[in-house]
Amino acid sequence: EQNEPGVADGRVVGAVYEFGPDGTTFDEPVTITIAFDASNVPAGVSPRLLRLHTFAEGAWQLVPGSTVDVEAGTGSGATLHFSAYAVLPTSFTMVSSGEWHSCGLTTSGSAWCWGSNSAGQLGAPSPGVCVDAEGEASGPCATQAVEVLGGIAFRSIEAGNQHTCGVAVTGEAYCWGDNSRGQFGNGSL
Repeated sequence: EQNEPGVADGRVVGAVYEFGPDGTTFDEPVTITIAFDASNVPAGVSPRLLRLHTFAEGAWQLVPGSTVDVEAGTGSGATLHFSAYAVLPTSFTMVSSGEWHSCGLTTSGSAWCWGSNSAGQLGAPSPGVCVDAEGEASGPCATQAVEVLGGIAFRSIEAGNQHTCGVAVTGEAYCWGDNSRGQFGNGSL
């Protein structure tokens, strides 16, 4: 059931959906899907950063594993309880800039990178080609953030020259991109 927004927040895309009654919990996760108006995506927000959030403990919290289909105008995710739900842009908790690329971490620990991808430093395929000041193609790049592949939740990330390293929430270190000088620290070149 769609109600008037019960939880005011300027970041909400579309309306707040309140599923109830409050306190209803499930033994197994149930999947919910809500509709939203894609024309309400705030200017400058990449639709790829939209995710389903729930209002719990006085704040909007990301629904882990949620997805948003901007073309269809739907957001879906699994939940164990009923609450208020909305589509919100995922917020970055940190950003690191390297020589030709930058990366950021979201509140859920997913890593997103943008800029040059000449050595694979974005950790995902590039949707485009960079063009230099003279109008010449200078290699693969992403002018909007792309999510690092692998589904790893990170607690920190650092963008280097043509490589990126991150520390997972479980403590493991991961690096990708250029390893021509042993940047990965694993004994390989």
